[in-house]
Amino acid sequence: MLKKSFSVLLAILMSISIVTTVPFSVNGEESSGNTAETVSEETKNLNVGDIIEFGSYPQKQVTDTELISKLNDIDAPLISYGYVNSTGKINMGYADVTYKSVKYRKVFSDKPMPGRYGVNVKFIKDYISYAGEGTYKINEVYWFKYEPIQWKVLKNDSNGVTVLAERNLDTSMYNRISYAQSWYESYLRNWLNGKFYSVAFSNEEKSLINSTKHYNPVNQNTNYDYDFVVDKLRIPTKSEYDSFTVDDLVSCLNTELIQNKILSRQSILNMCISIAPREAFAILCLFEGIEGKGCREIANIKESDIDFKNKVIHLETRDISVSDELLHFARLANELTYTYMYPSKQAIDLSPSPYIVKNTILAKGNKAAPVSWRNIANSVKKVLSMYNLDDYITSKNIRESGKLYYVQLRAQELGLSFEETLKQEKELVKIEQRFDCKINGYLMRKTYKDHL
Repeated sequence: MLKKSFSVLLAILMSISIVTTVPFSVNGEESSGNTAETVSEETKNLNVGDIIEFGSYPQKQVTDTELISKLNDIDAPLISYGYVNSTGKINMGYADVTYKSVKYRKVFSDKPMPGRYGVNVKFIKDYISYAGEGTYKINEVYWFKYEPIQWKVLKNDSNGVTVLAERNLDTSMYNRISYAQSWYESYLRNWLNGKFYSVAFSNEEKSLINSTKHYNPVNQNTNYDYDFVVDKLRIPTKSEYDSFTVDDLVSCLNTELIQNKILSRQSILNMCISIAPREAFAILCLFEGIEGKGCREIANIKESDIDFKNKVIHLETRDISVSDELLHFARLANELTYTYMYPSKQAIDLSPSPYIVKNTILAKGNKAAPVSWRNIANSVKKVLSMYNLDDYITSKNIRESGKLYYVQLRAQELGLSFEETLKQEKELVKIEQRFDCKINGYLMRKTYKDHL
């Protein structure tokens, strides 16, 4: 398939050998040995959904001001990313340094990253990019700490362990020319199997990564003949991505929690990355305390209501702090001109509107008005049905799951147990304000104490 140039959030696929002499972490626990026989036995026992750590890449942002000052004192000339917009080359680059035996990456840009090669980005003027899990201002230096890469097991057979990066690790253009290209010719493929590959893995780790042959159909009207491509690393094909997100992802969700009508935050995020931003925004709003009577709070949010810098959404009755992920889907939902019908995933155009959640062209009445609460509720229900969760989970359960998440978060901050936190009514006030409701600590303890 030919694709035009655009920025890609990297969901990276990789296959590694079952027989390995390099110890790695499985589900947060170090492997018990580093002999081929020992690790081979451990990898054979890996199941779909297990998490392994393999390689390293800059991920966690450095926020310690003293450490930032020390890092800024290091002479580290930038290596250019080579991005170009309509006005010319962008001074956007990175540099890797080691300080006290720990590796860090510096990132800087004087202009927003272009969405396509040679084209300016719409909607953002003062920020590098709205892709990924954070928003970073131009003309400021940022530092990120190298951390182990976490991979989720998709398949484990005699050919090796096929894994998918657990989080988006970087952002890159698909290509650097203005016309469509196949995956074989793309800049993204070259960068992924070149620069990224060389940075993320040690020589020992590289020796374990298999070269895999995958189908890469191209436009029938071209002279290209690259139907099969061999790569070390790649992004999922559309058929693989659809298959994984609809079928395999369900097996990666926390089934014990689901049986008790709870969704973990990670399960919510896993679901959101596989659906349209419009629906992902609505689901994360429910989880983070935004609803109102009949989802009216969600329906009435405009771009002007969102303070992206301070990560706050201004509602009619209160202001609420929100996550980077929710802001990410808000931007995408506001920008995109289409969504999907579920469960068929058939694309349907959206009508222009000042609201984040926009009406489809099939909506009756004033299409620029807020979406009806029934529309939002039905969209969420259809997404849950696609994951076979509708027998367990409703919009109310997503909201309840959010309350539990914020109680647990508060418990960690206080150094208390889940039960002890629920006994302290004053500690629940902020969570009650977030969700605009009273929380019955006794009932929550009784219902969920054995499952959290």
